[in-house]
Amino acid sequence: MCIRDRVLALSGGFSFKKSEFNRATQALRQPGSAFKPFVYALALENNYTPTSLILDAPIVLDQGEDLKMWKPENYGKKFYGPSTLRVGLEKSRNLMTVRIAQDLGLKKIINFSENLGINDNPEELLSISLGSAETTLLKLTSAYSVFVNGGKLVDPIIMVLILNIPSFVIGSLFYILKRKLFWIFYGITFFLISSIFIIWTAIEIYTGSDWGKIL
Repeated sequence: MCIRDRVLALSGGFSFKKSEFNRATQALRQPGSAFKPFVYALALENNYTPTSLILDAPIVLDQGEDLKMWKPENYGKKFYGPSTLRVGLEKSRNLMTVRIAQDLGLKKIINFSENLGINDNPEELLSISLGSAETTLLKLTSAYSVFVNGGKLVDPIIMVLILNIPSFVIGSLFYILKRKLFWIFYGITFFLISSIFIIWTAIEIYTGSDWGKIL
């Protein structure tokens, strides 16, 4: 199930003027360990429990024709033997995650990822369990919403209201204000000064007084 909700804050870069490329919605990046919670969530849906034991030990995998043998490692290059699922997630153990993915099967992981909107047609390699498949920050953040929404995926809404005013009209107004501001102030100043002199002259004619001499 998917629900729609507003994006309250989003930053795609520090200067839109220097770069219109939105790094939150357009930049493809490998999520790395940020993808692991989805592997563990899928494991819990497939008869694993937080106390299930998974072997944390060296492993060498054949990735297929024309590909090198893959030998993943933990961050600290250490191995801890049989460990619970909970510890594997808490400590972000690479080898445990790969073994879980191997047991679940790549198709389940890919389908789970696609259903959450994280990836589109990722390569069928076990390395995707460690976040090798590229995605955007917005897609990954949206997928994480299932953990706090009772399994309901949030479809992010960036634009809530679009004013029914053609953009070129707004742009033209800004251009006029920016380019013609000097002439606007010049015209207003000229009008005010001219009005003062006209009123002054009219008073002199009406009263017969020479205000210039008096002042």
